[in-house]
Amino acid sequence: MDERPDWVPDWGWDEYLRFVRKWSGWVNHHGNFADTGQLILEVGKKVVFERECAKLWRAIGRRSPDACKNSNIVHGVLMRIVFALKGPAADEIVPARERKERGTRIARMALDLQQEMMNLSSSGVIPRSFAEAFFNGAEIVSTQVRGSYDEFENVFGKIPLSAEALDEIQFSARDGFLAGLKGNFPALTALAAGAKTWMNSEPAIYRPNDPGAKRLYFLRQMTSYFRSIYGTPLRDATASLANLFFDGNLDAATVAKLAP
Repeated sequence: MDERPDWVPDWGWDEYLRFVRKWSGWVNHHGNFADTGQLILEVGKKVVFERECAKLWRAIGRRSPDACKNSNIVHGVLMRIVFALKGPAADEIVPARERKERGTRIARMALDLQQEMMNLSSSGVIPRSFAEAFFNGAEIVSTQVRGSYDEFENVFGKIPLSAEALDEIQFSARDGFLAGLKGNFPALTALAAGAKTWMNSEPAIYRPNDPGAKRLYFLRQMTSYFRSIYGTPLRDATASLANLFFDGNLDAATVAKLAP
């Protein structure tokens, strides 16, 4: 392992080493998804070993209480950088007019379906064919949840959960799944609410095909993240990260204009 760069504090270095052990285990365990783990490790290495990021380490060091250091500060920042570098998801770039139309349609369909299901279950009992299908779906989902917990513990070196604990996780997941599909079908209410929230939101970027769209998305994601954690967008640190990953020459003033 390389030596700690002088701009990375001891607590940040210790957390980075844990980060490397965690994601190295992922790469070794997941042949099909090794590329994802490798990307995460490469991003982490750049942020730690490139002097350009000294501003980031100073900024988060000043704003992180001692009690929080050596927890998950570094992991959170590095993972946000990874997600921001991937660019916007499909739903984030749907134009405002289209999202209004699609969101309205989805919300209406969810509420219409909710009413139809409640009409069928007017006596309080879901028809058997529906109940059996819901239960089968719940079994599939809860089994996947159990497997994810078991795999997570093994891959990342955690103490394995007991069979009883995994049973409890599986039962809770199944019950939670089924709870949304009975009574007044709250899962459909939630779906309608989510559609309404989405349709009233703004696209993450308005011109996703522009040459600078991915960098703009990165800037806005990082300043939004830092603002949510530290109460300030850390524009100097964000500019340093953007210059590292996008070969630019941004400064805090430019970031303020692009990601207010």
